Amino acid sequence: MKINPQTFFNFCANHVPLLRELASIAGEISEADARRLIRSCRGTEEELPETTWRRLNELQVLVPSEPGSDFYFLADPIHRLLSYLFDEARAATPEIIQGYIRSLDTLDQQLARAIDSDDLTVVRLALDELQLTLRRILSDLEETHRCILTEVGRYKTERHGVSVRDKFRRIVHWMERYVDPMVEIVRPEGPLRASFDETERLLQRARENGLFNDWPALERNLRQLRLVQRHALRVFQQCRRELQPLYESLRRSSFIAEGAALARERLQRDGLDGWPERHAVAAT
Repeated sequence: MKINPQTFFNFCANHVPLLRELASIAGEISEADARRLIRSCRGTEEELPETTWRRLNELQVLVPSEPGSDFYFLADPIHRLLSYLFDEARAATPEIIQGYIRSLDTLDQQLARAIDSDDLTVVRLALDELQLTLRRILSDLEETHRCILTEVGRYKTERHGVSVRDKFRRIVHWMERYVDPMVEIVRPEGPLRASFDETERLLQRARENGLFNDWPALERNLRQLRLVQRHALRVFQQCRRELQPLYESLRRSSFIAEGAALARERLQRDGLDGWPERHAVAAT
């Protein structure tokens, strides 16, 4: 259903606190909880809560989790828009980037067949899809980079209330879940480079066969391919440089904390008997 942009953005402008609260909810929200949020985040004073609830549905800000359900979630395009406006990045997983690579591989196959059959229409459609995929990859790389820098900043500012072990586990999570797998994907000998090289080869072949005469657009695609390759590797190498010192520091601190906890447990259990013989350093 088409939505009037003026109406949509006017509603959003009048209900920023409500939209912010809805965006902060992970997962589904019931109708009752949504109505409570509406009452606590009143927008325009003249607007009744029932009107706000109806507009949330009419403008497809909230969409049902399944037909006829009383549970809703914030529409994904609106979630992305709010994340962009409030600079709240969401990290892309390695599986997402691998999905883009598989999509490019399929696109390369279609492009190769179109070149062999001199199908100019499919070549143009493939180039449009290529531009969209490259923009998505670049956007996801930037968001992941911001997420990791935010995590580094959080570590440096959280001096109290968080144990060394918890900090260590969080840093390990980012290293093992995101940075190390991403570096393997985007390294010069990795799958992203191989896929991009094949795409570049096919674009050059399409130009040589005269199937695409818009040379500026073709050159723009080639430049974007090379830019994304270099940028992806630089981003995750920088992320690794940011996280590695924290990882090593927390790893040592975690081992010390674990050893101290183990020593305290044994001291409480066994007492001081035999403690100097086992743990003290003998000196002559």
